[in-house]
Amino acid sequence: MEAKISSLETQIMIYSYLGWFFVILTLIPVGDVAYDVLIKNESWLETDHGSFIGGVSGTFAALAGVLFVFVAFLGQRISIIQQQIEIQNNIKELKDTRQEIKGQKEQLELQNIQFQIQSFENVFFKLLKQFRIQSKLSFSENYGDENLIEKIKKLYQVLKTAYSSDDWDSLNSSERGNKLGDCSDFALSQGFARVRALIQSSLSILIHLDNNRKIIDHEFYLSMFYISLNVHENRLLFYGYFSDRVKFDQLQLRLYQEFLDIFNSENICSSDDKKLIKHKTVG
Repeated sequence: MEAKISSLETQIMIYSYLGWFFVILTLIPVGDVAYDVLIKNESWLETDHGSFIGGVSGTFAALAGVLFVFVAFLGQRISIIQQQIEIQNNIKELKDTRQEIKGQKEQLELQNIQFQIQSFENVFFKLLKQFRIQSKLSFSENYGDENLIEKIKKLYQVLKTAYSSDDWDSLNSSERGNKLGDCSDFALSQGFARVRALIQSSLSILIHLDNNRKIIDHEFYLSMFYISLNVHENRLLFYGYFSDRVKFDQLQLRLYQEFLDIFNSENICSSDDKKLIKHKTVG
């Protein structure tokens, strides 16, 4: 565009000079006739002088007029090109503005997500701390009629006895799940309130994780919660799940099953017990 304007300006300069050149040529015949009539006192002969001025000066004037019209046309072309340049600049500026607004929007969205993650983590670690407090209380030697660790050891023995019973192999998955629940109820009797409290504390964490799936790495934080558990908490949370004393709604059941599915089989009494997780229904 700039090169075109430069070329047109050069043409305007050339044709303007030519136009003024012809204007000067137009004045020469007029001056010559004026000299003859005014200085030499020759009589005015319209047929000679008029025809001479009209023929010569008129031709040069016409050429000058054409050149000046062409110069005006070239000037309009420059104006049009300058308008096009201005429009393109406005379009570019508009695109840059939109890009800047888009960048600001993305930055705000990123900051908003970061703020949401920070808010999530604040609540998550508070809930995790609350779980640790509840666990410490539940496993306290001075809490309840019998130490909870001793009850878990009892549960382990009761389960081993159930696995080795004559009818275990004949049970289907649902029946085995019910059997695990019976073993849990028997071994943890008179202390099940502590089991229920830990399961409810776990559910608070699981629900918080589920509510923030869109902004966090859910598996990472779920694993973080799991690796914070010791082996006794593993067994308590796992086998307490099968008890009919723990009631789940549909959401709680789904989240708790998802949680138990990542449990390490080495921390429970039998790796086959993980296959029974899905057979519990809403109570």
